Amino acid sequence: MSRTTREINRITTTIISMSIRLLFYALVFFLLYEGITRGYSIGHEIFSPTAVAEAPGKDMEITVKKGESVSAVAGELEKSGLVKNKLIFVIQAKFYDYEVYPGTYTLNTSMTSKDMLKLIDESGIEIEKAKAKESSAETASSSSTEAESGSQDTQSQESGGAGEGTAAAGVSAANENGGSAVGGEVNNGSAADGLPAGDVADEDGAYESW
Repeated sequence: MSRTTREINRITTTIISMSIRLLFYALVFFLLYEGITRGYSIGHEIFSPTAVAEAPGKDMEITVKKGESVSAVAGELEKSGLVKNKLIFVIQAKFYDYEVYPGTYTLNTSMTSKDMLKLIDESGIEIEKAKAKESSAETASSSSTEAESGSQDTQSQESGGAGEGTAAAGVSAANENGGSAVGGEVNNGSAADGLPAGDVADEDGAYESW
Protein backbone atom coordinates (compact mmCIF):
# COMPACT_ATOMS: atom_id res chain seq x y z
CA MET A 1 0.00 0.00 0.00
CA SER A 2 1.42 3.34 -1.04
CA ARG A 3 2.01 6.25 1.25
CA THR A 4 -0.73 8.25 -0.48
CA THR A 5 -3.28 5.53 0.13
CA ARG A 6 -2.38 5.37 3.81
CA GLU A 7 -2.83 9.10 4.14
CA ILE A 8 -6.22 8.96 2.49
CA ASN A 9 -7.38 6.18 4.80
CA ARG A 10 -6.15 8.07 7.85
CA ILE A 11 -7.95 11.23 6.79
CA THR A 12 -11.13 9.29 6.03
CA THR A 13 -11.06 7.56 9.44
CA THR A 14 -10.53 10.87 11.15
CA ILE A 15 -13.46 12.47 9.31
CA ILE A 16 -15.76 9.55 10.15
CA SER A 17 -14.71 9.61 13.81
CA MET A 18 -15.29 13.36 14.05
CA SER A 19 -18.69 13.00 12.37
CA ILE A 20 -19.74 10.33 14.85
CA ARG A 21 -18.61 12.51 17.74
CA LEU A 22 -20.50 15.49 16.34
CA LEU A 23 -23.64 13.41 15.91
CA PHE A 24 -23.28 12.15 19.49
CA TYR A 25 -22.85 15.65 20.86
CA ALA A 26 -25.79 16.88 18.81
CA LEU A 27 -27.96 14.08 20.17
CA VAL A 28 -26.92 14.83 23.74
CA PHE A 29 -27.60 18.54 23.21
CA PHE A 30 -31.02 17.77 21.68
CA LEU A 31 -31.96 15.52 24.58
CA LEU A 32 -30.84 18.10 27.09
CA TYR A 33 -32.76 20.79 25.29
CA GLU A 34 -35.91 18.65 25.16
CA GLY A 35 -35.53 17.68 28.80
CA ILE A 36 -35.09 21.26 29.91
CA THR A 37 -37.98 22.45 27.73
CA ARG A 38 -40.33 19.74 28.89
CA GLY A 39 -39.23 20.11 32.47
CA TYR A 40 -39.90 23.82 32.30
CA SER A 41 -43.26 23.19 30.66
CA ILE A 42 -44.26 20.65 33.34
CA GLY A 43 -43.05 22.91 36.13
CA HIS A 44 -44.94 25.83 34.62
CA GLU A 45 -48.13 23.77 34.35
CA ILE A 46 -47.78 22.62 37.95
CA PHE A 47 -47.25 26.03 39.47
CA SER A 48 -48.90 28.25 36.84
CA PRO A 49 -51.39 26.03 35.01
CA THR A 50 -53.36 27.14 31.98
CA ALA A 51 -56.88 26.16 30.98
CA VAL A 52 -57.68 24.15 27.87
CA ALA A 53 -60.05 26.87 26.65
CA GLU A 54 -60.70 30.54 27.20
CA ALA A 55 -63.72 31.89 29.10
CA PRO A 56 -66.66 31.34 29.07
CA GLY A 57 -65.70 27.77 28.21
CA LYS A 58 -68.02 24.79 28.43
CA ASP A 59 -69.61 23.29 31.55
CA MET A 60 -69.30 19.56 32.15
CA GLU A 61 -70.53 17.35 34.98
CA ILE A 62 -68.06 14.90 36.45
CA THR A 63 -69.07 12.22 38.96
CA VAL A 64 -66.43 10.98 41.37
CA LYS A 65 -67.30 7.56 42.74
CA LYS A 66 -66.61 6.45 46.30
CA GLY A 67 -63.12 5.05 46.66
CA GLU A 68 -61.96 6.40 43.28
CA SER A 69 -58.30 7.41 43.18
CA VAL A 70 -56.81 10.73 42.07
CA SER A 71 -55.20 9.00 39.09
CA ALA A 72 -58.56 7.59 37.95
CA VAL A 73 -60.24 10.99 38.27
CA ALA A 74 -57.37 12.59 36.32
CA GLY A 75 -57.87 10.04 33.53
CA GLU A 76 -61.58 10.87 33.31
CA LEU A 77 -60.84 14.59 33.20
CA GLU A 78 -58.29 14.07 30.43
CA LYS A 79 -60.75 11.97 28.41
CA SER A 80 -63.43 14.63 28.86
CA GLY A 81 -61.05 17.32 27.59
CA LEU A 82 -60.98 19.25 30.85
CA VAL A 83 -57.22 18.88 31.43
CA LYS A 84 -54.33 18.56 29.02
CA ASN A 85 -52.19 16.15 30.99
CA LYS A 86 -53.43 13.84 33.72
CA LEU A 87 -49.90 13.56 35.15
CA ILE A 88 -49.97 17.31 35.96
CA PHE A 89 -53.28 16.81 37.79
CA VAL A 90 -51.86 13.97 39.91
CA ILE A 91 -48.66 15.89 40.75
CA GLN A 92 -50.68 18.96 41.73
CA ALA A 93 -52.92 16.86 44.00
CA LYS A 94 -49.86 15.48 45.79
CA PHE A 95 -47.97 18.78 45.93
CA TYR A 96 -50.88 20.92 47.16
CA ASP A 97 -52.30 18.12 49.37
CA TYR A 98 -55.70 18.08 47.66
CA GLU A 99 -58.15 15.19 48.03
CA VAL A 100 -60.94 13.95 45.77
CA TYR A 101 -64.30 13.21 47.43
CA PRO A 102 -67.26 11.31 45.97
CA GLY A 103 -69.95 13.45 44.43
CA THR A 104 -71.04 15.19 41.24
CA TYR A 105 -69.21 18.38 40.27
CA THR A 106 -69.79 20.94 37.52
CA LEU A 107 -66.46 21.88 35.93
CA ASN A 108 -65.65 24.25 33.08
CA THR A 109 -63.06 24.00 30.32
CA SER A 110 -61.92 27.54 31.20
CA MET A 111 -60.85 26.32 34.65
CA THR A 112 -57.27 25.25 35.29
CA SER A 113 -56.45 21.84 36.70
CA LYS A 114 -55.54 23.47 39.99
CA ASP A 115 -58.92 25.25 40.13
CA MET A 116 -60.69 21.96 39.49
CA LEU A 117 -58.74 20.23 42.25
CA LYS A 118 -59.53 23.05 44.67
CA LEU A 119 -63.24 22.92 43.81
CA ILE A 120 -63.45 19.15 44.24
CA ASP A 121 -61.49 19.30 47.50
CA GLU A 122 -63.46 22.15 49.12
CA SER A 123 -66.88 21.02 47.84
CA GLY A 124 -66.16 17.48 48.95
CA ILE A 125 -65.28 18.67 52.45
CA GLU A 126 -68.56 20.60 52.65
CA ILE A 127 -70.48 17.55 51.44
CA GLU A 128 -68.80 15.36 54.07
CA LYS A 129 -69.58 17.91 56.80
CA ALA A 130 -73.24 18.10 55.72
CA LYS A 131 -73.50 14.30 55.79
CA ALA A 132 -71.92 14.14 59.24
CA LYS A 133 -74.28 16.85 60.53
CA GLU A 134 -77.30 15.04 59.09
CA SER A 135 -76.16 11.77 60.66
CA SER A 136 -75.71 13.47 64.05
CA ALA A 137 -79.19 15.00 63.81
CA GLU A 138 -80.72 11.60 63.01
CA THR A 139 -78.89 10.03 65.94
CA ALA A 140 -80.06 12.78 68.30
CA SER A 141 -83.65 12.44 67.04
CA SER A 142 -83.55 8.67 67.56
CA SER A 143 -82.19 9.09 71.10
CA SER A 144 -84.89 11.65 71.90
CA THR A 145 -87.61 9.33 70.60
CA GLU A 146 -86.28 6.46 72.71
CA ALA A 147 -86.15 8.71 75.80
CA GLU A 148 -89.75 9.84 75.28
CA SER A 149 -90.87 6.24 74.82
CA GLY A 150 -89.14 5.23 78.06
CA SER A 151 -90.76 8.14 79.92
CA GLN A 152 -94.19 7.13 78.65
CA ASP A 153 -93.60 3.52 79.75
CA THR A 154 -92.60 4.73 83.22
CA GLN A 155 -95.70 6.91 83.49
CA SER A 156 -97.86 3.98 82.39
CA GLN A 157 -96.33 1.75 85.03
CA GLU A 158 -96.87 4.39 87.73
CA SER A 159 -100.49 4.89 86.64
CA GLY A 160 -101.03 1.13 86.69
CA GLY A 161 -99.58 0.89 90.20
CA ALA A 162 -101.82 3.69 91.45
CA GLY A 163 -104.87 2.02 89.89
CA GLU A 164 -104.02 -1.28 91.54
CA GLY A 165 -103.67 0.50 94.91
CA THR A 166 -107.06 2.16 94.51
CA ALA A 167 -108.64 -1.14 93.54
CA ALA A 168 -107.09 -2.86 96.55
CA ALA A 169 -108.42 -0.15 98.86
CA GLY A 170 -111.87 -0.57 97.34
CA VAL A 171 -111.77 -4.31 97.84
CA SER A 172 -110.70 -3.88 101.47
CA ALA A 173 -113.55 -1.46 102.17
CA ALA A 174 -115.99 -3.80 100.50
CA ASN A 175 -114.77 -6.68 102.63
CA GLU A 176 -115.27 -4.65 105.80
CA ASN A 177 -118.84 -3.73 104.82
CA GLY A 178 -119.52 -7.27 103.73
CA GLY A 179 -118.34 -8.58 107.11
CA SER A 180 -120.96 -6.47 108.94
CA ALA A 181 -123.68 -7.72 106.63
CA VAL A 182 -122.75 -11.37 107.11
CA GLY A 183 -122.71 -11.14 110.91
CA GLY A 184 -126.18 -9.67 110.88
CA GLU A 185 -127.98 -6.52 110.08
CA VAL A 186 -127.69 -3.96 112.89
CA ASN A 187 -130.94 -2.27 113.78
CA ASN A 188 -130.63 1.34 114.77
CA GLY A 189 -133.93 1.21 116.58
CA SER A 190 -135.95 3.02 114.01
CA ALA A 191 -139.70 3.02 114.27
CA ALA A 192 -140.04 1.29 110.94
CA ASP A 193 -138.23 -1.81 112.18
CA GLY A 194 -140.30 -2.01 115.38
CA LEU A 195 -137.33 -3.26 117.33
CA PRO A 196 -135.44 -1.71 120.15
CA ALA A 197 -132.10 -0.22 119.43
CA GLY A 198 -129.28 -2.68 119.62
CA ASP A 199 -131.21 -5.77 118.48
CA VAL A 200 -129.50 -7.90 115.86
CA ALA A 201 -131.24 -10.15 113.42
CA ASP A 202 -129.38 -13.38 112.98
CA GLU A 203 -129.56 -15.77 109.97
CA ASP A 204 -132.62 -17.71 111.39
CA GLY A 205 -134.70 -14.54 111.80
CA ALA A 206 -134.39 -14.48 115.57
CA TYR A 207 -133.44 -11.31 117.36
CA GLU A 208 -130.97 -10.97 120.06
CA SER A 209 -130.46 -7.99 122.23
CA TRP A 210 -127.00 -6.60 122.78
